[in-house]
Amino acid sequence: FATGERREGDGTTVSLFLDSFARRMPVIVSTDATAANKDGMREQYDLPPRSGLVEAVKTLAYRRAFANAAGFLVWCEWAGRSLVEDYGVDPAKVRAIPPGVDVELYAPVADARAADRPVKLLFVGGDFRRKGGDILLEVFRARFRGRAALHLVTRAPVPEEPGVHVYRDLGPNDPRLVELFRTSDLFVFPTLSDCFPVAPLEAMAAGLPVIATRVGGIPEQVVSGETGLLVRPGSPM
Repeated sequence: FATGERREGDGTTVSLFLDSFARRMPVIVSTDATAANKDGMREQYDLPPRSGLVEAVKTLAYRRAFANAAGFLVWCEWAGRSLVEDYGVDPAKVRAIPPGVDVELYAPVADARAADRPVKLLFVGGDFRRKGGDILLEVFRARFRGRAALHLVTRAPVPEEPGVHVYRDLGPNDPRLVELFRTSDLFVFPTLSDCFPVAPLEAMAAGLPVIATRVGGIPEQVVSGETGLLVRPGSPM
């Protein structure tokens, strides 16, 4: 049973269905984040402003439904901690199993990264603003144009400009996307809010160091100083 909280009201609806099912059969809940996890991300996820009474009712509904669940499979420990601390779930029922990446598909290829060209920076994020793409573009223009090339994979209508290359038609595991990962030098992911994004995992599978923000479950992916660097969200530094 997968849960989500993209639109206002989803959480309560899901909890009511879950409560009904869990009373009749064993139910395993799978989620990448809880409503409480996303509470501080409401603006970035375009959720309505928080209402104290509404949130209290939803939290009670979740607690009741979660109490009847047989177990929980979460994408990361960040989500698991919220289940325990915010909804009173028994820690013994929670298991964190991150989503998988096809490491053979993304495996680095020898000599794929040419040495006689500008440093190639890669960003992958459909929601350009929430993923911090506009911040990255601002920093690139101010500091790195002429010294590096920025490749943006996004659905947003970002125009190309000198040093900036935009790809709007690449889906998950697209061979052209895999090739971008393999031929880039650095993956930059300055997301303002996220749960447990897959793109940084794909980058690391391709042998790329990652610069990302310290939000959601990302600190469980990137070991700062070893597999990349973690920075404060919203900071151009």
